[in-house]
Amino acid sequence: MRGIVAGSFDPPFICETVSQSSPLLEIDQVLFAEIEKLTPSSGSYGKCTPSSSPSISTRSAASVSVSEEQAAANAEKGAEYDRTHTACYADRQLSPADFKSNGRYNHSLDQTVVNAFLEVKGDFEQDRANFELRNGSLYSATGTPYIIMGTKSEDLKDINDAIHDPASSVYSEQDIDASDVERMGSFTVTNAFVDFLISQPSWKFANGRFETEVARLLRD
Repeated sequence: MRGIVAGSFDPPFICETVSQSSPLLEIDQVLFAEIEKLTPSSGSYGKCTPSSSPSISTRSAASVSVSEEQAAANAEKGAEYDRTHTACYADRQLSPADFKSNGRYNHSLDQTVVNAFLEVKGDFEQDRANFELRNGSLYSATGTPYIIMGTKSEDLKDINDAIHDPASSVYSEQDIDASDVERMGSFTVTNAFVDFLISQPSWKFANGRFETEVARLLRD
């Protein structure tokens, strides 16, 4: 029978009188091996094997970074929405979104734009820093078409020739000129002019009279 010191489970206290071939010895050897596994070795107590998975702090930092980026993107979208939907033209009756929204042009206000242009055309002509007038049409100072009259001067000549031709069915008491065509409303507002309008924080061009006239037309 083995002799074990009371109150201890440490294998070194197993009595040496046990036979080397005893099954009890084999059991003790197994127990001793298991106890060694559970007992911290010198210099390794309290140490953990590094994990290959990201630490909680690393994952938290990455999550915060993504959240900050998303918040910045949302703030930018909100600012852009406010900018395009804030009424800042024609006495705060129109916003950039009334002319262009989500990349799509809206030409529902073309007639108002044309009528205002015709009413203050002299002010456009004086604003040489931004515009140039040719044959009744409006161009940018660099030659980009803005508001184009549908009937060209060559067409006017043909019409007037027809007026004086007895065999023609065209009748008028006097020749047709560019001002008559203007009154007929044969104009096209280009996307380039729309882009010009919405690129301005306010419509100070043409001595500010275009904005005043658009505001009046909208009120009327």
